[in-house]
Amino acid sequence: MKLALGLASAGLALALTASPAAAQSPVKPTALLFNGLAQYQPGALTPLAPLANDLRQQGWRVLIDTHLGLSTRDEEPVLIIGHSAGGARAYMFGKRMVTEAKFHPTIITLDAATVWGDVYRCPVEQCINIHSPTYPKIPGSYNLASSKVTSSIVTHVSIPFNSDIRKAILAQSADILRGGSDLKQLTTAYQAEPPTKGRSVADLWRREIRQPRSE
Repeated sequence: MKLALGLASAGLALALTASPAAAQSPVKPTALLFNGLAQYQPGALTPLAPLANDLRQQGWRVLIDTHLGLSTRDEEPVLIIGHSAGGARAYMFGKRMVTEAKFHPTIITLDAATVWGDVYRCPVEQCINIHSPTYPKIPGSYNLASSKVTSSIVTHVSIPFNSDIRKAILAQSADILRGGSDLKQLTTAYQAEPPTKGRSVADLWRREIRQPRSE
């Protein structure tokens, strides 16, 4: 429901600010992609660039940012995708949207490395984390092992490039464009693990290992 409101509000905002000529064109909802650590080159040269191109062809307005999120703070994306440290930024961005009483975006992460942020669990209604064998699950999020999506060997570096994983994400994003408000395209098709309570590995490390015992 809140995702549908997000689609509607995004469309209304663009319609109110568009020129008469632009208003005749279909309004495109925004997909915001956050790259991983140290990916500061232009967006077209980053690991999420192939997925960004696929999303544009599908009908999304796509923006790519670094894991710092410095150039897209004022955006109101319907879909947020983050890889590695970009996954941490996706959760922080989504939490801020909810705190500011906007709407709940859908968040899809690839090997979310929440240790690079301060939000350690899914902060919105719909999250799914697709993870390689060496990366942990995210509490409050659906978790989908990469081995359930592809027979190829997937590493933390290669996960954004894997064509099977990109196709799975595109099936979900297409459903969102049609007004879908859940993650069934991914969770049902690939038997993702449902959200669980508990604390993440990043949360435990931050609070119980890295911080002084007296805190």
